[in-house]
Amino acid sequence: MRFALLKGEPRLAEVYLEPSAELHSSIIPFDLAPPCEECGRWALQIPTRIVLKASSIPPDTDVFRGRDLTTAVFATDRFVDALRSSGATGFESDEVQVISG
Repeated sequence: MRFALLKGEPRLAEVYLEPSAELHSSIIPFDLAPPCEECGRWALQIPTRIVLKASSIPPDTDVFRGRDLTTAVFATDRFVDALRSSGATGFESDEVQVISG
């Protein structure tokens, strides 16, 4: 995770989350067109049930983006618990399944 402080009021930080988590092959539609050769983006809608490939989840990172779902942000239970206990508001969390392979 990288931060860039922005000037002005209120003080804001731009957060860059490394894309890493990949969808498990069991939920990628068989008729999906191949990813873009230039950027690697799939023409994929967010599935109703998200299943991630365990080997794509960084072991030392609590917050990261999806590689296949570039707008999705994933966090460990530890991070979500820390947010809740800090009194943070304005966020939602749903559990996702993680499968090896």
